[in-house]
Amino acid sequence: MTWRPLHSRNAIERVRLTVQFTEPVPAKISRQMAASIQKTQSETRMQGPTPVSTTSFNVMVDPSGAPQVAPQAALPPGWKFERFASNNVPVEACVFDGATFIYESSDYHRWSAMVQRVRKVAQDALQRASDALTFGLISLEYIDRFIFEGRATDAAIPGIFPGLENVLSSEAIEGRQLWHLHRGWYETSGEAILLVNQNMDAQDGQVLGREEPARSLQLTTRADLRSPHNSLEMAGWDSNLDLLHQTTDLHFKKVLSPHLHASVGISS
Repeated sequence: MTWRPLHSRNAIERVRLTVQFTEPVPAKISRQMAASIQKTQSETRMQGPTPVSTTSFNVMVDPSGAPQVAPQAALPPGWKFERFASNNVPVEACVFDGATFIYESSDYHRWSAMVQRVRKVAQDALQRASDALTFGLISLEYIDRFIFEGRATDAAIPGIFPGLENVLSSEAIEGRQLWHLHRGWYETSGEAILLVNQNMDAQDGQVLGREEPARSLQLTTRADLRSPHNSLEMAGWDSNLDLLHQTTDLHFKKVLSPHLHASVGISS
């Protein structure tokens, strides 16, 4: 029995692009951002906005070393736009909570198409905000899933993620137990400094067309560019997105067994 990607051409469950501001966005600019997305609704089929309310808090340490939670402060009102499939399941969203903007999609085909989609849906909104405020973080995250086509307890890890024999128990390696692995590191690319995080999570659950629970592995690969170590202005938006994509793509390819590359469109 073998592992297969979630879809026929890729394993991507969803992709998420996050932009975090260094300070809360004023309500006036938030309204302008929402209005810029509304202008393209007839073309993008994004529905909304619906309101999003968020509170924030800070944890401080008092002189005795005990943690103290500062009073909560309400962020400026946020909003959400969504696009739905024919079965009314959301497949795309733009969410803004007053300080963080997230674009998320489960309708992913190829990188160039996503870049064009983000440009059409959200780039004008981000440009309006960046004219007055500074980006503190730009992050790209891919969540991929692979399903084992056999009994869950036979789902050996070397068939999908080789090289983990020295960091997990033999029961996990052989598929007899569930497991989770998280790792993260900093790396440089030219003058850029990136924080990379990668999560691997074995899960058992129901799969359409199968009576018994199936074993799947969810792989999350995320790369962050953060200020002040990197230049995050809109002038460098396209190059920053490409760098984040190249970084996540590289580390996805590194961890995945070579015999599965072709099934997710990775050329040798």
